[in-house]
Amino acid sequence: DITFESHKALGAFIKSLHRKPIAYSYSLYDLSSHPSTIISGSLPYEEFFNFTSLLDSLRDYGVVRDYALYIINAKTSSGKALPYHCYDGFSWRFNLEPCVNEILKSVKQAQKGRARLARAADKSIEPM
Repeated sequence: DITFESHKALGAFIKSLHRKPIAYSYSLYDLSSHPSTIISGSLPYEEFFNFTSLLDSLRDYGVVRDYALYIINAKTSSGKALPYHCYDGFSWRFNLEPCVNEILKSVKQAQKGRARLARAADKSIEPM
């Protein structure tokens, strides 16, 4: 959770993450009129301290207002990301309806997959 002093700084930070393996998804929001982001990602343990030092330096230079880091065990956690490719800057890039349809399509595919697994499980326990 990182709060920036300006939208320009947040935009530059997000661009710097492009094609980097650490950020899987991010959410953008305003906190007390300051642009903020929540980043979901993964860092090797030794790189975590480098990232914190970077954020400390950015705070010293007045780029980052504040930040909070949370360590989550990747082996026991799971989640789904929204289609952030539909979001650009601080607004939806497309009409919201296609994005919602894309989410619903993903949900339906997941439900079909679960139903197939349930049928396969039922067949595997049928008496012979």
